[in-house]
Amino acid sequence: MKFFTTFFITIFSIATSYSQDHTVRGFVYEKKNGEPILFEKVVLLNVKDSTIYAGATTDVNGFFTIPKVAIGTYILRIDNDVYIKVLEKVEVKTATGITNLKFELVKPESSITELEETVIKAETQRKKTSPDVSQIKLDKKAVERIPSIGAENDIVGAVSVTPGVITTGDQGGQMYVRGGTPIQNKILLDGMTIYQPYHSIGFFSIFETELIKNVDICTGGFDAKYGERISSVMDITYKDGNKKEFGGKLSVSPFLAKVVLEGPFKKQKDGSSSPLSFLLTGKHSLLDATSKTLYPRVNDGNGLPFNFTDLYGKVTYSGGSGSKVNFFGFHLKVLI
Repeated sequence: MKFFTTFFITIFSIATSYSQDHTVRGFVYEKKNGEPILFEKVVLLNVKDSTIYAGATTDVNGFFTIPKVAIGTYILRIDNDVYIKVLEKVEVKTATGITNLKFELVKPESSITELEETVIKAETQRKKTSPDVSQIKLDKKAVERIPSIGAENDIVGAVSVTPGVITTGDQGGQMYVRGGTPIQNKILLDGMTIYQPYHSIGFFSIFETELIKNVDICTGGFDAKYGERISSVMDITYKDGNKKEFGGKLSVSPFLAKVVLEGPFKKQKDGSSSPLSFLLTGKHSLLDATSKTLYPRVNDGNGLPFNFTDLYGKVTYSGGSGSKVNFFGFHLKVLI
């Protein structure tokens, strides 16, 4: 019995010593503005034959992690048709531990990029491990491609063309998903619950398209972490303020006026990203003023009696190791 116990402990110790628990992780940003790059594929290649050893995909914060990497030397590759290819040598010297990395991708100066033959496999592999049943992912470009009212792109238009979703302007704008009632839907903005997302009987939403980083629309099969709702979840994530340059945008249409301001609190002299950045946006309805001319027969020439003002502010602190803290606030004012 004593011999068997000693033999078992020896075998267990040998197996433990050969186990690999080293993790390679890091963040991928865009060098121009310091914004994280979403859903970018990161691959570790074997040095000898350039075959793929392991890979991962960045999340909404640009973070990726590759676990259980064996001791050895690898080439980390980030390659797509938008940014200049990244190839960096990575050495794993210990069986356990963490290797932290950070990358800032740069777009090529030429607007014409010569593309080589590309085989896309990441999406197929992702569907095998994460089916994402009844889930649709959108970004700013996808929302802007959807036609909308008054030449102002809005998430309302994106939601209305989602399978299983019906939107209506009655009762102040409502959304019905697969037969559920509006109160059974959960709408989040940077993790904050929004109870009334529509303005002016559903013509506009409170969300600003210019700030959108990612939108997840789940009409079924969503995680229990959302809770409280049984019909659908719309999880909207706004981007952070530009960490390198000051910038802004002013837009005016027949129905809406809006302004966006962003930048670092203090611009770095060496061109690096500032740890503290801000983002401010405001939009105001012009329906009550312009509708008197556009719709002179409505309400005896008094136009449409709808007026709203939305204000949103966000301050972001980014640590050197990739940690991040956000402080944001939202103000909504509606007059009908």
